[in-house]
Amino acid sequence: MVRRAFTVLFVLALAMAACADGDQPVSDASMQLTFDGDTCTYEGPTLLRAGPAALVFRNTSDGRAGVNLLRHKGDETIQDAIDYLGEEPSSKHGASWMEGVGTWRGTLPGESHTWEGNLKPGSHSMVCASIAPHGVWYGTGLTVED
Repeated sequence: MVRRAFTVLFVLALAMAACADGDQPVSDASMQLTFDGDTCTYEGPTLLRAGPAALVFRNTSDGRAGVNLLRHKGDETIQDAIDYLGEEPSSKHGASWMEGVGTWRGTLPGESHTWEGNLKPGSHSMVCASIAPHGVWYGTGLTVED
C-alpha cells in the first residue's frame, strides 16, 4: 500500500516537472481573440518570445468592435490591468501606464482583422471593445520575454 502511494506520488511529481519544462516562450506566436458581444475569448499562448507575432480578431457580435493589445510600460502586472478595468463591460480606456502596440481597428459584425507586428518584452493585456455602446472586456494577459 505504501509502495503504491509512493509510486503514484512519484509519477505525479514527474508529470509536474515535465509540465514546468514545457513553459517555454513561443516564437512567432499566432493568437486569436473572438468577441461575441458578451464575452472576449482568447486562443493561443500566453508566454511569448519578443519578436514577430500575428493576432486575428474575430468579431462575431452584432455590432462594430475591435481589439486592443496594450503593453504595460512599467512593472504593472496583468492582475493590475484586470483590477483597473473592473466589472465588465468596463467603460474605461487604457491606463496611463499602458501603450497600444497598433492592433486597434474597428471591425464590422461577422468580419475579422489580422494584425502582424513585433512584440517587445514585458507584460501585455488584450481587450475586446464594442464601439457603440462603448464597452470593454478583458481578453487575456500575455508575458513577452527576450
